[in-house]
Amino acid sequence: MIKDTKYSLVTNLIERYNECSYIFLFDFTGVNVSQINKLRASYSSKAKASVIKNTLNKISTKKKFNNIHPFLSGQILSISTSDPVFTSKALSKFVKDNNVGKIIGCSDDKTFYNESDVQKFASLPSESEMKAKLLGTISGVPSKLLMSLNAVQTNTLRLIKQKYSS
Repeated sequence: MIKDTKYSLVTNLIERYNECSYIFLFDFTGVNVSQINKLRASYSSKAKASVIKNTLNKISTKKKFNNIHPFLSGQILSISTSDPVFTSKALSKFVKDNNVGKIIGCSDDKTFYNESDVQKFASLPSESEMKAKLLGTISGVPSKLLMSLNAVQTNTLRLIKQKYSS
């Protein structure tokens, strides 16, 4: 690679890594191109992936995510994201469905989480599932309150109707 191209690539990576909260590392040894494309499509809306020379990746992560450096060897796909649950679900599903590749782990700048930790992330409810549960809980309380208040009035009217009809 030409020096200017490398510089431009590292600059773009630094910007991308500064915008994200997590970096996932995935060893894609044995994964073919069509499988990689399917993997990228599975999280394309919430994450960005790159296959970069490990030395350039180390340079890009000197200030943020420098705890991934010991794990940057071999064929590594670096996935930057702000939604670790969504990305870990996509990676876990890919490995389970295709029996190729290996999740190395992920980093949140302070802590490196290994493969078993990533599997725990994958078992958590997603952001949209949590929002739906919260919305259901919030909207359920007022409707139950209204039903309770309405029941008092309905029961009172029934008593009055019974008294006058008999």
